[in-house]
Amino acid sequence: MTPTLVNGDTVVITPKAYQSTPPAIGDLVYARHPFKTDVRLVKRVHALSDDGLLDLRGDNTDALSSTDSRSLGKLSPSLLFGQVIAKL
Repeated sequence: MTPTLVNGDTVVITPKAYQSTPPAIGDLVYARHPFKTDVRLVKRVHALSDDGLLDLRGDNTDALSSTDSRSLGKLSPSLLFGQVIAKL
């Protein structure tokens, strides 16, 4: 998520952010990796598809430097732990 976040940054999340409303484009979210259950991701909602899946992307525009929907595909909202609301 460079330049927004770097390894070691601590973030605050709102776990109930998406219980009543869906994520919006531009939201910063904390999510579980779809294939590696012990890996967590902080990504930005880039797009929402008609079938309810999320296109999540890192802020680093170099696709090789970010594990996001460009390599993982669109992700289910069920993978979200919450919305990132602050960096400490």
